[in-house]
Amino acid sequence: MLSWCMLEIGLTHQQPGDLDRIRELVEVEYPLGNELHRSDVTIQLTFPELASETATSLLDALRSEITRVAGRRT
Repeated sequence: MLSWCMLEIGLTHQQPGDLDRIRELVEVEYPLGNELHRSDVTIQLTFPELASETATSLLDALRSEITRVAGRRT
């Protein structure tokens, strides 16, 4: 049985291209997951189950990159 988790990221003041850059991080740069759904200010991403230690370090790196891309608007 496959297990996965979902993450929703919301931007308070979205700039053009922010959500595309976040999707690019998750699907290409850190190939951890895929975009599931998007609205004007949110993006939902799905992730396969990862080993706890790996998931923690990868998600910490991803969080830093998303903050870099979207800044305080996240």
